[in-house]
Amino acid sequence: PIESLAAQGHIDEALAQIVTLVKDEPAFVDAHNDMAVLYHAKGQLEAAHAAITTALALAPNDANVLRNQAAIEMARGRPAAAARALETVLTANPKDGEALALAGDIAMVTTQYDDAIAFYQNAVLTNPALASVVQEKVTAAQHAKLGLQKL
Repeated sequence: PIESLAAQGHIDEALAQIVTLVKDEPAFVDAHNDMAVLYHAKGQLEAAHAAITTALALAPNDANVLRNQAAIEMARGRPAAAARALETVLTANPKDGEALALAGDIAMVTTQYDDAIAFYQNAVLTNPALASVVQEKVTAAQHAKLGLQKL
């Protein structure tokens, strides 16, 4: 029911339910992870960071938690911390399409446009379902790269 509420855009209701769930089951990793995602969706980045930190303490090598940590760190303006989170994921599974796409986002923020293009292209190769999301990012990276070359 929590995921359904969130999918329907009822973030506050979903968050209220997950906060209760976390109080009842404090060792439930997915609940802390989902709570972090919901706080992130609301723009409450410090609350998202606190929730993802708890999830990481419970499951330090969980790829889903680490990808969410990377997204939260990017939103907090901390690309180096985001990259460290993804390093574990990509070392364990170099074909994790979502992690590759996030790595592309990090490369874009740090103006490493060639790396961004490579990460985005590899993300689509490993997970074709990401093509529609990543294609605009590839184009943006290519345009940014061309802009630098013209200077």
